[in-house]
Amino acid sequence: MMTLQQWQKSLLSDSVSATLQLQASVRPAGKLSAEQALGVYQNNCLGSRINALVAIYSTCCAVLGEDYFRQLLRPYARMHVANSADLNDYGASFANFLHKQVKQRSELQSFLYLPDLAVLDKIVHDLHSVMEARSSDRALLVHADSLIYQHSPLLHLMRFHFPVDKVWQANHQLDSGSVSEDDIAPYCVAIQRKEYRIEIQRIEQQEYEVLSSLHKQSIGELAEQDVAKLPKYLPRWIQSDWLRWELP
Repeated sequence: MMTLQQWQKSLLSDSVSATLQLQASVRPAGKLSAEQALGVYQNNCLGSRINALVAIYSTCCAVLGEDYFRQLLRPYARMHVANSADLNDYGASFANFLHKQVKQRSELQSFLYLPDLAVLDKIVHDLHSVMEARSSDRALLVHADSLIYQHSPLLHLMRFHFPVDKVWQANHQLDSGSVSEDDIAPYCVAIQRKEYRIEIQRIEQQEYEVLSSLHKQSIGELAEQDVAKLPKYLPRWIQSDWLRWELP
């Protein structure tokens, strides 16, 4: 006899063996056979996962068109069952799935940037669910060298192979700022939520590397070459609220 957990897992699965096993445990309901009744529930589950992906990866959806994007999502949604009742957490591996699709599908050869764009979409979506956090006490900065620093929970750093920050901003009708057409990969960006607004700012790779290093440690723990660069960057990071700090 199947346990409730096994039954639920089989219900969410699209595999033939799981469906046949479920049919044997379900009685027909009214005019619906066991197969038809299960189909209704399984289609609803699949549809919910697809709808969640459309919401999370909204820029990818806008680029490809919703009809095509939904077709592209079906095999992913069938292969990947949601591990949480909160579908906002669904689709963490979707960028990897897209990476394979752009290699295999001839119609996607002009969209090689899609996996990077999917990563950015997921970051933005996740930032919207982060709780607001108070800024650190600036009076503590008199002990700047000994403080423990970490990135603001409302900030995410990312490095991309394609300039997807411009694609995202264009599709959300936002100004891409002073981005040079001569910039070459990798493209480093700081993605920040300010209240309910997302800001994406491109930064130099050098700044990206130093800021990435200054996380959950003190200035004294940085490499000597990184410490030398702090006077150039640290005031702006503090002013932009990219860092939090506390006494050890």
